[in-house]
Amino acid sequence: MTKIDIFSGFLGAGKTTLIRKMLKEVFAGEKTRTQVAGTFCKMEGIWREMEGASMKGYEIHMGVTECTRETSRIVRIEEETGNGKLKYDGAQNGNCLGCYIHGIFEEQTAALAFAKVLLKQKGYDPEKVKAVDWTAHKEEQYNKLADISREKMDMDMIYRILGKGQQL
Repeated sequence: MTKIDIFSGFLGAGKTTLIRKMLKEVFAGEKTRTQVAGTFCKMEGIWREMEGASMKGYEIHMGVTECTRETSRIVRIEEETGNGKLKYDGAQNGNCLGCYIHGIFEEQTAALAFAKVLLKQKGYDPEKVKAVDWTAHKEEQYNKLADISREKMDMDMIYRILGKGQQL
């Protein structure tokens, strides 16, 4: 079985200090906030099965992170909202992965590829585990929340307060 390290712990435990020893961030004047889409690059070790899996997400960062150790890029960004230029993001060193892309596992292909790696490492057969479409699941949960909210609240009153008149 391959060892996978996850940095977790209570506030003040030293997670950030450890990561800062491996990374150096250079802040820039402008914050990056954009939607991106692409694929996973050539991956090393246990992550090989993720190669070529599509991903979508969004970047939020201000600056550039410089790795203080030798790493390889993990994500090839082929589409960037309003831009369209090709670029690479993230870093891999052994079984440690990281990137600026938020929501990367909301794309089912990326989530399945990642889950398969972890399941295999834990000795499970990924084909025997039922996959759930995350986007459809979220939509279903939002609809349930909306239904409960409408049932439990005086919607006519809320619409009047908002100046919308009667519910359409």
